[in-house]
Formats: sequence, structure tokens, C-alpha cells
Amino acid sequence: RATASASRYRTPLLGTPSMSPAAMTAAARAAALFAALPGATALMGASAMHGSALELSTLAEPKAAKAVFISMTFPTDLAPLELMLPHQLRMVTREANTSLDVVVVDNRPLAVPVSPQDPYLRSLEQPGSIVQKVVPVDYVRDLDDPKFLGRFYAFPEAQEPEKMTVRKVTGQFSDHEETNLMGMLTAMGQCLDADPSVEICLYMDPDIFVYRSPHSRGLLDLAPGVFEENPDLFVLMPPLLCEHTHVAEDAKGVCQQGPPLFELSQRHIIFHRARLAAALPFRVTFDMLVGRFAGIFENVLTRETFERNVGSMMCGSETVVTHPSVNDPPGYLTDKEHFAELAKFGPEKPIVPGFDATYTRGLEVFLDRWEAGEFKTERSLREVQGSGTYTASCLAMRPEKARIDAGLAF
Repeated sequence: RATASASRYRTPLLGTPSMSPAAMTAAARAAALFAALPGATALMGASAMHGSALELSTLAEPKAAKAVFISMTFPTDLAPLELMLPHQLRMVTREANTSLDVVVVDNRPLAVPVSPQDPYLRSLEQPGSIVQKVVPVDYVRDLDDPKFLGRFYAFPEAQEPEKMTVRKVTGQFSDHEETNLMGMLTAMGQCLDADPSVEICLYMDPDIFVYRSPHSRGLLDLAPGVFEENPDLFVLMPPLLCEHTHVAEDAKGVCQQGPPLFELSQRHIIFHRARLAAALPFRVTFDMLVGRFAGIFENVLTRETFERNVGSMMCGSETVVTHPSVNDPPGYLTDKEHFAELAKFGPEKPIVPGFDATYTRGLEVFLDRWEAGEFKTERSLREVQGSGTYTASCLAMRPEKARIDAGLAF
């Protein structure tokens, strides 16, 4: 699973040397689009707004769809899955007519046989669980299998493309790159192998926070209509944190879409399953593995989707996602400091065995405040550029002690 690094949150997708011409064109469109959006207040001085303060402009019935929600756990995760998975499932849909399967990918390298998530993972395998299946990443079978990698990637520049494996592709990088690619390809495979009736796949890392306004629609309620209105799209990015002041203005109640302001984040991806299958295998060239390196999976996905068509959902008043704090720039609270401050307001919160008690209690206080809409954000150019008060380039939170003491989530 990808680890958030501070450098990844500094630069909007406004043209970098490693980007293709198509990606740079999309970036220029994104900059122009953001400047033209209603409510942007010339991208400067937009007022901060509480999460629960916004009203929807449309409440048309969403398009019903069969969907699969995919999460992934890793032994070193700080957040207990038993807190985060129910949170995400509460937030991603409002509609009873959204038929949802849930899959958890257990990404456990051979060298790490035990995980603090084990008791909860075992409970998920019992009858009546909220999860349809727990799928282990099969390092023994897939790491050196060209067929496993060939299902997703083609290597036209390789001398023997038919012999490429995950181990060969990741060998020059860290062990983290190997485990990340194995996990993400396994997750993508679960999307492809879902029941034929499944239309939408939503992958989300287990430490991603989702907000859905009261009585509003979630990602899985909104995404089917966006894909239906945009038949060329096969990947969507969910609305990011500083998009929260943007309402869904389409008269038909369909969430708008536009070009992403950033490269794709593998930490939250919405796929149209049939269109994804038609787009594979992705064509991998070796320049994707050098330069501004965000990880093999993310680099390839970003390049391939920008070369074709990718959209960003623009209905932040209904739902947004955010990453934990990355302490960028220094001076804002780190992830652990953030939840330590919040834990002071929840000494009675139960602990989760195997996880840090302070972190867990703080996380529970955060979820209470976050889901209640007790946060502030701002839709402005400075937030997009990474110099704002509330977010790290709209992707991650920038928690402040004063706001937490005032009763806000971050």
C-alpha cells in the first residue's frame, strides 16, 4: 500500500518533466477549469465553511448500480480495520438500491506472517459478516508468474516481454514497491473477477476518510451517473477535501466531472469495470519507472488514464475524501500528533487490542467529529497550490491544535 510522502502533496498537476503531452494538456485544462468554476471567488479569499453547512442544489434520484468496494490491509497499518472499514461503508453510499459487495485484500508478505488485524480478519470470514470475502495476496503463486503481471501490463520495450514478472519489474526498487504492486494488482483483479453484474469498483486504502453530508449521496450513488453521462471514462477520482464548497449543479442531479488537478492517487480509485477490462493491458514503457516517481502502479495508471480519459468528480458538497496528515509543511500536526490531541477528548473510548491506545482513541474521536461535519475547509488557489491553512494541496488534512480544541476534527 502506498505510504503518503510530503513531496507528493506540493505540486498540482501543472506540468512536470515526467508528464506526457496529453497529461500536460489535461493539466492546463484543469487549471483553466478551476479558475472558471462558480464559487471559486477568483480562487482567492474563499470563505472557510463547516462540513455540515452546505445544502445540495439537486436531489435527483441516482442511478442504481451493482458495485464492489475493495479495501486492503497491511500488517504495519496504524489504523484498525474494524474502525475504518465500517466508517468507509457508512459514508460511500446512502442508497438502499445500491447493491454492494465488499472485499478485503490481505496484503501480507511472506516475511510478516502475523498482523494485528488478524482477529478482525478472522471475524470477517464468519457467516453474516459485512464482507463477502477476504483475499490474501498470493506471493508464492503470483510474484514470479508472467501471466499474473501480463493480465494488467504489457512491456513493448522489453527484450522478452512475455517473461516480465512483478519481481523483475520491482527488483531495482524497495521491498515496499514489490508489496505495493502485488497488492494493487490483486485488488484490480478482484474488480475484474467480480460478478458480471458489477458495474462499479471502488478501491480505497483503509486509512482514507470519507465524508458524506447528511441526507446526501455517496461516491457509489454518484459515480454510476457520471460514467453514464461520460461514456469514454473508465477511471474517476472522488471529490477532494477543498472541493467541499462545490455543489452538484447539473439539472439532472448528475455529479459533474472535469480533469483532475493532480495525478491520480491509487489510494482512492473508482473504476468502471467493463471499461477497465477493455483498456487492459496497460502499455508500460520504462520512462514510467523513472523521473518524478510516485510508485509503479500509480505512475502507470496516471499515464495510461491521462493518455485516454480520466475524470474528477466535482460534487464536493455531497461527499469528499481525504488522506491523513503528512506534516507538510512542518508546523502542522503529524498523523500521530493529530490523534494524540483528539484522544484527550475521548479517554472513555474503547481500545482495539494490538493497536496503540492513544492513536485508536483519537481516531474514534476524529470519526465522531468528521462524520458529523465538524471541520473547516476552503476552496481557493492557495489550498490547491499547497500553501493553504486546511489542506496539503487538497489531498491531505493539515490539523491544528487550536481547531481541535475548538471541537473540530482537524
